[in-house]
Amino acid sequence: MYKFFLIQFVFLFSFLNFLHAQETVIKGKLLGYDNKPMKAANVSVRNINSTKVFHTEEVLANGEYTISIDKHGFLYLIFSGVDHEPVQIPFLNDDDKNLEINVSLKLNEYEKDFSDLAVIGDFNNFSFSAPLEMIKNKNGTYSVNIDYSGDSVRYQFIGLVEGRSVNGIESIGFEFDRESDYCSIILTKNNKAKITLDPKKLIRKKSEEKILLDEQIKFDREILKRYIIDERLKDDRDKKYSAFVTQGNFPDDFIFDWTPYKNELENLISNTENKRYKKFLILLYTNLQQYNVVGIDSTLFTYLLTEIPYNSYLWSMKNYVLTKAISYLSEEDRITYVEKVLSESSDENTKLILIVNEFIEAKLKNNEPLQRLYFDKLKNQYKNSPVTEIIENQFNPDRKIKEGVEVPSFNTISLFDSTKTYTKENLLGSVYLIDFWAVWCKPCMAERRYLYDAFEKFQSNGLNIISISFDKKEEDAKKHIINSKQNSWINVFIPDGFNSSLTKDFEIVVIPKPFLVNQQGKIIAIEEQLRGKALEQTLYKFLGNN
Repeated sequence: MYKFFLIQFVFLFSFLNFLHAQETVIKGKLLGYDNKPMKAANVSVRNINSTKVFHTEEVLANGEYTISIDKHGFLYLIFSGVDHEPVQIPFLNDDDKNLEINVSLKLNEYEKDFSDLAVIGDFNNFSFSAPLEMIKNKNGTYSVNIDYSGDSVRYQFIGLVEGRSVNGIESIGFEFDRESDYCSIILTKNNKAKITLDPKKLIRKKSEEKILLDEQIKFDREILKRYIIDERLKDDRDKKYSAFVTQGNFPDDFIFDWTPYKNELENLISNTENKRYKKFLILLYTNLQQYNVVGIDSTLFTYLLTEIPYNSYLWSMKNYVLTKAISYLSEEDRITYVEKVLSESSDENTKLILIVNEFIEAKLKNNEPLQRLYFDKLKNQYKNSPVTEIIENQFNPDRKIKEGVEVPSFNTISLFDSTKTYTKENLLGSVYLIDFWAVWCKPCMAERRYLYDAFEKFQSNGLNIISISFDKKEEDAKKHIINSKQNSWINVFIPDGFNSSLTKDFEIVVIPKPFLVNQQGKIIAIEEQLRGKALEQTLYKFLGNN
């Protein structure tokens, strides 16, 4: 589970480009839910594993657009419009062509509860970690006053639409945010401005996006059809999973019925003659195994290794399948395959995925030579990638915080009793697990039952846990803790979270990040050894059985 999370991180956040190709020109119309031009709209292109677009064109006042693309590979065309939900279309740009794509967007689906409504903008450098809370007024509107020295200020709301920052209603104009949404612009007066939202002005209508693709890309259309179905199912599963965990349920108890989709894919694979399309279907089919779907033929993974070229965009789409496929190879064949991809492939995305995967695999096996080899490749070949920064901070073989070193000094105050403090010194003589966590952190919440079970089994053997909350407010942590078994161990709160000196001392970049400390104050286990089912095995190693 832990390695899978890291590989997914590479998929979502690496910023790499495909090779150049002949120019493709795409024309068409981009309209709103009512089939009319929108206040502002853009057609953009981005790589499949980047959040930022590398090229965008503004849509004309009549809804028409033209965009040229000079990169090849599997890209996303992003169709965006003010007050509308963006559409992203996967597009295989493997040769030059002239295409027509017409899109009508659906309206934003606004939240019913605005209790988390906040605003970001020029005044806080669009910081998601420090938004300004919108205050509810007696007339039902929301507002906040800001100080800003410019003549105008850009802003976006968070908490208005699930999972995205979006434009507001009050605006003299809109600016594309280079991702998929817009900033609203308002004027300032005497270096001050008031940002407001009137929920009554939000348009709440049921609508659906409409996509009409050019006949020239019939295969791409079939890929798109299957890809959208696959993504919507995955999104549906993820939303249900998120709701399930948020309600306090244990992640491993979650069940999502993939059987109808699995059967549909099996039928399509059996009846599809186009070899290229069949490979794509098999890719989707084998990708289901990451959700523990039973009955997936493991031989299909190695089949794909022989059928899909090293530099195919398909590997970047479903990186789980690639990493799973090479796991079926012998160690010698695996190393040979990976090195061949790294030396011969022109697909930088696949190469990055493999380097990270092999680095984590080597780390899990405590293979220090291979771990150093792939870590150095990552640093030397992808030094500007944010993925490299995360891994370097989190897993650098030369980092200060690792097994065998003394735990950094800390001085924390009990979340429930301000007269009690917990330090490195007063915890000497006990074995304790430091748990950096937050209620908003879904991977953290996914670890809760493992922690509950471990504490129950090993408390009598001397185990203690100190959970350090990174929540925005103490109340958020308290609300969860009081109603859970977590109330049985030590809980503290760090007001500055990721900006605290404690975070820097422990080299915390992401959470959860657990440490196991022995009686002498030395770190004896870290990271994946203390996550999921591995936690109990590690504790048994150091504390024995009851």
